[in-house]
Amino acid sequence: MHLPCPLPTHRATMSHPISIAGNPEVRTPGHHPDPAPSGEPAASHNAAQRNHPRLREFFRYHGIWAPGVRLFRRIGFQGKALILTAVFLVPIALLSWQYFSDRAQTIQFTAQERRGVAVMRQFVPVLKGIVDIRNATRAMAGGFDAGADYQRARQATDQALAQMDAQLSRDGDTLQLQAALQKLQTAWAATASAQKGLDAQGRTVFGPVTQAAIELLNLIGDNSNLVLDPDIDSYYMVNALVLTLPHTMENVGQIWGWGTFAAIRGGIGTDNEKSWYIWDARVKSGVDDVQAYLRRAWTANPSLKARLDLAALDRALALRKAGELAVFDASAPKPADYYRQGQTAVADLAALYDQALPLLDELLAACTEARGSTPLF
Repeated sequence: MHLPCPLPTHRATMSHPISIAGNPEVRTPGHHPDPAPSGEPAASHNAAQRNHPRLREFFRYHGIWAPGVRLFRRIGFQGKALILTAVFLVPIALLSWQYFSDRAQTIQFTAQERRGVAVMRQFVPVLKGIVDIRNATRAMAGGFDAGADYQRARQATDQALAQMDAQLSRDGDTLQLQAALQKLQTAWAATASAQKGLDAQGRTVFGPVTQAAIELLNLIGDNSNLVLDPDIDSYYMVNALVLTLPHTMENVGQIWGWGTFAAIRGGIGTDNEKSWYIWDARVKSGVDDVQAYLRRAWTANPSLKARLDLAALDRALALRKAGELAVFDASAPKPADYYRQGQTAVADLAALYDQALPLLDELLAACTEARGSTPLF
């Protein structure tokens, strides 16, 4: 009897393990996975192979937003609302802080300027006293009797320095001017013993005083931010009142004192004539600059024009012309007339500050109020 062929005792088998990524991997008998790299444990290698596809799968559909998407799927509506609110509030809070910080700095900047204006009102009488006594000294050196004016100027300057010192002390010296003021006071005190304001060589002793006053003036403008004012009308007011007019007063004083000297003596000598040309030119350019700055100021703010009387500048130019006659022309004005004309010209320039500084302070105050009331949105 024919027996059927025996069935094979083994058969080829195929396994279809499913990878993490969902793609079947066919393996044949005798197939062995790739060995781990040399020097790396097999378990570590297999773990890396398993984790890498999982990481790709995590970011497969939503990219970098995957963590957020999965988080929002796990939390409720209230949590989602809180997160979205925080996302919007953080930038708004940062922008608001920056806005209010900038506005506070701007208000503080203007407040510092107003302190500078207040100090300038104290400084102008000091400057006028120095100009008065210096040029009364020069007139007396020429033979003019200005002894009474000399004493009045000394007393007025003493008083003005004391008032300025007291003002700085009350304010806590926020502009850091006390050291410069003390230097001026020391230079001023050193002139007290001079006979009629002259040294042994017949020169006035007020040169160091004038230099110290100029240094103090420069500090007032710098430390108070006045010279950095950003608004057009107040910017040109500052240029006129802080940077130009004080030097113009000093030069008008020079032609006042030396013109009186020349009216008595019939001239001032060749060397001094060279200096006269410089003073004369500076008076002209100073007056022109002050007028130009103030015109620009009231072009930006027309309301300023009616509130400023610039006749003092015209009187300074008139003194300049009279001084030329005193120095270079035989038909010079009478010494007493010229002296009083010069005295009046300096006083009128100082009085110009009585109009202009309160006006400048009003501009700064209005600026502070406008910046303080500006809405956020």
